Amino acid sequence: SSWGKPRPPPTVAVAPPQQVEEEGDDTLSKSSSVCIGNGQPVEIYVGSENGIAADAANRLLKFLHAHEFDASIADLNDLYQDGRFTNKSSMVIVLSSTYNGQPPKNAAKFWRDFVLPSIA
Repeated sequence: SSWGKPRPPPTVAVAPPQQVEEEGDDTLSKSSSVCIGNGQPVEIYVGSENGIAADAANRLLKFLHAHEFDASIADLNDLYQDGRFTNKSSMVIVLSSTYNGQPPKNAAKFWRDFVLPSIA
């Protein structure tokens, strides 16, 4: 398993600063410079019950696609299977809690199998 072994940093290029979007625009392009992914794979793992985190993940997906990343979205429960991480690329986790701080249904298995044992 390559878990725990350092990976080489992804190759990205930095584009010139982008013009700031108008107030009220919900894009993510308000940074002073933008990375160009050149096909770098990125998996976005989502734990969302009521759609707030899923909406944020979809905005991030659009941003990554617009900047040439090969990005996709999956449920957070899909990240950790049989005691191993299934991810082979860069990843982002977008997670919200539900009532009383409980994990959303599509993150409950990840929480139970990975997070709880690490804090017990």
